[in-house]
Amino acid sequence: HYDLMELGPLPIQDNFAELVYSSHTIEHVNDEAVKNLLKESFRILKPGGGIRLTTPNAWIEFQAYKRNDISYWYWKDLKDTRLISGKQVQMCKIPIKNASIHQLFLHHIASQLSEIGISPSHKKYSDNEIKQFFETKKNVDCLDFFTKQCVFDPNYPGQHINWWTSEKLCSFLREAGFTQPYVSGWGQSLFTPLRDTNFFDNTHPKISLYVEAIK
Repeated sequence: HYDLMELGPLPIQDNFAELVYSSHTIEHVNDEAVKNLLKESFRILKPGGGIRLTTPNAWIEFQAYKRNDISYWYWKDLKDTRLISGKQVQMCKIPIKNASIHQLFLHHIASQLSEIGISPSHKKYSDNEIKQFFETKKNVDCLDFFTKQCVFDPNYPGQHINWWTSEKLCSFLREAGFTQPYVSGWGQSLFTPLRDTNFFDNTHPKISLYVEAIK
């Protein structure tokens, strides 16, 4: 078992792996943990090997929020509990179908700070506070204001505490050593195994960003 928040080396030797795949994980950990994961992925990959990452697309979510398009959060009409390891787990503090667009947006970026979040936090933002903050914001980078207030809580690993756009993720990949990261799409990959959607890309394709890079 490898804990993404340990910031240590992956238990794999250099230039050994052909592919690294991560789906809807990096939004649950902080920037430092993701940088460590990408650096380690570059180390363990063979030359010509590849990495593929999927995560919610924060740019699209930000635009949907600014347009007051609550239909983007299609999961608000789904069940408020989820079956995890054979147990029913409550996902939100109140019935999510009753949540405002402000709380839905914040919950999907910084779960701890939303009024519908189930985990304790030193600060919960009201609808009015969220609305006022974003009224003048034009750039998705402003989301750092919220995510930097979040900390990883192992008691609630399903929380979102980070945001990702293609620009941010590609910059992190370049910092890790990958020279030409690129945006991909659902079921699209330069690597044949990763085009099999029976095994890959089957987590929330409606809202996902897909990015790849070659070592």
